[in-house]
Amino acid sequence: MNAFKTLVASAVLAVAAPTFAGTVTAQLDFETVGNFAGLSQAGNNPYAGSGLTFSGNAYGIRSRRDGGGSGSFFRDPANKGALMMFDDAAPGEAAITINVASGFSDFFSVDYTGTSAAVGRAEVYDVDGKLLQTEAFDPLSGSCPTSTDYLCEWKSTSFDFTGVAYSIKLFGASTLFFFDDIKLGRTDPGQVPEPSSFALGLAAFAALGLSRRRKTQG
Repeated sequence: MNAFKTLVASAVLAVAAPTFAGTVTAQLDFETVGNFAGLSQAGNNPYAGSGLTFSGNAYGIRSRRDGGGSGSFFRDPANKGALMMFDDAAPGEAAITINVASGFSDFFSVDYTGTSAAVGRAEVYDVDGKLLQTEAFDPLSGSCPTSTDYLCEWKSTSFDFTGVAYSIKLFGASTLFFFDDIKLGRTDPGQVPEPSSFALGLAAFAALGLSRRRKTQG
């Protein structure tokens, strides 16, 4: 009987003190990208080891002010690298695709800066190419108040979604945007009970009810 009570107590604690659950992935800060380096090419993608691949017009770019590169952006504290879309074909909408082999859930965010004419959006897709969520980028004022040579007004677009995403598409006109600090998955999802904790708790409460009924019948 004492062993049974111990099992029930343990199950109650398992439900009352849930563990953290959810996707936790590293932030993509592009601090180690090369200058004007095509990220779809072998050796240029610093996130290849984490199962992330780039396609389309994705280029790494270094800040002209802080990183000795050719990108006309900066932000404080100094961030030297960013992601840029570049298309030397006809003008119009360009796109970057980021594929995530392991998938991610719940949440996506990206920081961006651009010219006042920049218009774009972010989209996430599941493994079958179904659109899970989309969000337009807010307008930007353009160059910094103290300099017409750099872009320094950074904004963030972020959204929740349902399902598991395996690819991200960033849309916008060529060279008008720089992207940074991409987050895949909610790093602090809150305390969510694991399914095993629920199962253990329900089984224990069912056993407790059965024990009480037998005692009443006896």
